[in-house]
Amino acid sequence: MRTTLKRPPFFSVVIPLYNKREFIGRALDSVLAQTFRDLEILVVDDGSTDGSGDLVQEKYGFPPVRLVRQKNQGISGARNTGIRRSRSPYLAFLDSDDEYLPGFLEGIRGMIRKFPLAAAYSTACYAQRKFRRKRREYRDIPPGFEGYLPNYFKTAFGTSPVHPSSVVIPRKMFRLAGTFDPLVRNGEDTEMWFRLALRGKIAFLNRPLAVYHRDSGISYADNPNKDYGPYLSSIRKALNGGRLASQDLPWVREYENLTQLKVARTLMVQGRRKEARDLLASLSTKLLARKVLLLWTLTLIPLPLMRLHGIVRKIV
Repeated sequence: MRTTLKRPPFFSVVIPLYNKREFIGRALDSVLAQTFRDLEILVVDDGSTDGSGDLVQEKYGFPPVRLVRQKNQGISGARNTGIRRSRSPYLAFLDSDDEYLPGFLEGIRGMIRKFPLAAAYSTACYAQRKFRRKRREYRDIPPGFEGYLPNYFKTAFGTSPVHPSSVVIPRKMFRLAGTFDPLVRNGEDTEMWFRLALRGKIAFLNRPLAVYHRDSGISYADNPNKDYGPYLSSIRKALNGGRLASQDLPWVREYENLTQLKVARTLMVQGRRKEARDLLASLSTKLLARKVLLLWTLTLIPLPLMRLHGIVRKIV
């Protein structure tokens, strides 16, 4: 008797979930509304305590949705579980409080056909706060652009063209570049895109096909006590590894300076002004010189910490 193995779907959509009961339905509905339907959806409940996983099981407990539950491992651990448990050659990611527009997967599929060797695929996205939706702008990339980014590191120095809710990664790239690093607790997604860009070109469609919601709870971006150490280590490893093209090297160095600037910001809002001032004085940068000077000056002004936090967030 011959056994026929079912062909895996073209896309696996991985949604890490932790205490987003209010928003997970919006995310799932947006995937189910895709015009391209050859997909599976893996929701990885990362130890939610608000009944998020139960809601998914009750309302969406049918194919193509699969619910995977695990003890809390952080967002990188949840994404990696989704990678392991998925079956498709292309993995799409969506945060549980964001959403796709109906043509997202169709747009990515078109890019895969045109640019089959890309290390990752991404589209532009909207940033939305309450009812205001704003299109994100990208350095040197005109609206409607479709193709390999000429220099990912240069583009990403402004607004990153790759977002965790608008990216698709070929499965083979995780074997080459590794999966999400659970030790990188801040900037874990950007660090992943960084490693992918070292391995190949990023294909990008500058047409917004996803929505990044900025008002759906406390964001990592609002945490004043970020630890950028592991992310800096990854950047320095790339700088010392000799794999960077000559046109990428200055931009990656400025990446390191930008991250150091964020470290200085963290020190300042922790009240460690002398340490922040010493760090800022050690930076050698052209593109960030004005911001470095502004922050250095602020270390000399005796402002209350809450007031200081608000000011430095506008600078960096």
